[in-house]
Amino acid sequence: MHYRHQANVTAKDDCAGVVNVTMKEETIGVKCNCTYGVKRTWTAVDPCGNKVEYTQTITIIDSEAPVFTAINPLLLNKKSGDTIYVDCKNPFIFEDVDMKVSDNCCTEGVKLEFEDYAQAVSGECSKDGYIMLMFCQWKATDKCGNVSTFQVIIKVVDNKPPVLSSYPADINLSCNGGVVPAAAQITATDDCDENVSVIFTEEKVEGKCAGSYKIIRKWKAIDHCGNATFHTQTITVGDNTAPVIKPIHPLLVGIHSGDTVTVSCKNPFIFEPTDVNCNR
Repeated sequence: MHYRHQANVTAKDDCAGVVNVTMKEETIGVKCNCTYGVKRTWTAVDPCGNKVEYTQTITIIDSEAPVFTAINPLLLNKKSGDTIYVDCKNPFIFEDVDMKVSDNCCTEGVKLEFEDYAQAVSGECSKDGYIMLMFCQWKATDKCGNVSTFQVIIKVVDNKPPVLSSYPADINLSCNGGVVPAAAQITATDDCDENVSVIFTEEKVEGKCAGSYKIIRKWKAIDHCGNATFHTQTITVGDNTAPVIKPIHPLLVGIHSGDTVTVSCKNPFIFEPTDVNCNR
């Protein structure tokens, strides 16, 4: 703290004219490093011993509280009262060293206190949006009793969906001898919920041709915060094999599709559907 320089005081006397002036300065009422008083007394004495005094009192007061500066990156650009969201899988603990303080008068004399997670409150995630709610507060007091506080609210959250133990692939089967496999027994794990259940449903949808259909299997896992994972497996059962044509007519035996059959113009003929046998 700085105060104004002393005034240049002079004195005049009716008889002696200008007389010498002396000044005495003392510090009074020291309460802390930055709160005190300065008392200045000017005395003028003429040659006849007549004296006059004038006193000036300057009071220096520290009314400014300490200022916080964040050290921890999670606190940068945060204001007192802000909320910080943290993942339940990677929680952290703030400490007193995550903040530093400065003071306009005496930083070395500032007392820094830290109040951690004494007010932790459990939450209902699906309703409240958090698993745990905590309060942290830093309190700084300078030597003159000026106090600053900085508080953050910490919400422990779960934003990640559960993970299924397997993800069965789609399957295509023939209606002639294809065997539909049993449904996979799937479980789920979650970062924050140890009791995730899996809901399984199965639906059969008939196809357009005889013997064809689809089996649609669905698995769904939801954690206590409402994060969900879905998986669908479709099993298609149908006729996937083309018919086999077997020639019966002597002229077609040994002939392949696309071959040429040469006949005499004198004995033309017409092939009929019964000249081949179609086996499915």
